[in-house]
Amino acid sequence: SLQVSYTLSRALMDGVTRETTLRSNQRTSYEFGYNPTDTRHNLSVSASFMLPLGLQVSGIGRVISGEPVPVTTGLDLDGDGINLDRPVGLSPTVGRGNLDRPLSIINAYRASLNLPAFTADRLKPRAASKNIDLRITKQIALKGDRRVEVFAEAFNVTNVVNLYGGNSNIRLANFNVPTGALDARQVQWGLRYSF
Repeated sequence: SLQVSYTLSRALMDGVTRETTLRSNQRTSYEFGYNPTDTRHNLSVSASFMLPLGLQVSGIGRVISGEPVPVTTGLDLDGDGINLDRPVGLSPTVGRGNLDRPLSIINAYRASLNLPAFTADRLKPRAASKNIDLRITKQIALKGDRRVEVFAEAFNVTNVVNLYGGNSNIRLANFNVPTGALDARQVQWGLRYSF
């Protein structure tokens, strides 16, 4: 069997965030933008087939596009007691579409603090997350309804480094620098007895 699925999506937010909830759910253009969980492309391919000697092989591969980058100054710029403000005109996330305007706003703000400018690369989402998992199974029939199933599984077979995390504070030098990675290749085996 073979199954392929692809999803093209767009996730926007219009001010309903933890930050704006504290501001009585304001819905302003200042709070409108891409959701930090927006993954534009999501491709999944799974297959399962039988080999000689009663072996069954199955696998799944996934590719999910990078998410936009959340941005904040980590300061209360408007005096409302919330330390998650952004310079005027900067949406809650960056990384989608033309980067010139958000980069200009961020660098103007950084210049006002005597901080060096960022390049457009600092605003780009991380590379797509890629993963391939495989499993091979052998069933051995015993007396009656009893059987033993032996299997081996490998996760992230290609050992791709899928980065995540990062600081959203545009005042800091480590803005949008990854802080972690998903699991590296893992292999396990098991045995299941059914009766």
